[in-house]
Amino acid sequence: SDFELRILAAHALSLCSCQHPLGPTASAPSRWEELPMVRAVCKAIAPEAKLTEKELEKAIGALRPVIMANFFLLRTGGPEGESLLSQLRTAAERLLGHSKPEIRNSARGVVASFLAIDTESEVTANIARLKTKAGPPPSKRAAEAAEPGEGVLASSVGGLACALLAAADLGMPPWSGRAIQALAP
Repeated sequence: SDFELRILAAHALSLCSCQHPLGPTASAPSRWEELPMVRAVCKAIAPEAKLTEKELEKAIGALRPVIMANFFLLRTGGPEGESLLSQLRTAAERLLGHSKPEIRNSARGVVASFLAIDTESEVTANIARLKTKAGPPPSKRAAEAAEPGEGVLASSVGGLACALLAAADLGMPPWSGRAIQALAP
């Protein structure tokens, strides 16, 4: 089976994400600023990438080690680093509304990781943004007619649920009550 290969691939990806090439080049003063793994994963999970669902699930699985290994560089890398981080966060949140539960599950882990490493003010701002994006609870008739797990509502509520996962990882910080209130209708 390919179970062993999947485990080795995840470790290899983590190592590749942590290894930044050294030395200046003509394109960047320091080659680590190019962040090739981050750019590759960002391109792979973009809506226009046209990956199969299995490939998309694997690309999302690659997103977490890439973000964790490069978070400091993305946060301090100026406007370009912040833009890449924002693109990755937006893509992960968008995929919380995917029709396949496997993809939603992979995206849930990534979004929870984002929230766990954000500052308290960023988390509370994200909770407020996701609650606004989710809007008021749908009527009973609209809820029955909607496809389960798809769209903006699913991605927003999934993002709020990720806030609870991040709160559990962080030992229930003060903002966890806001996440619970945001989920309550």
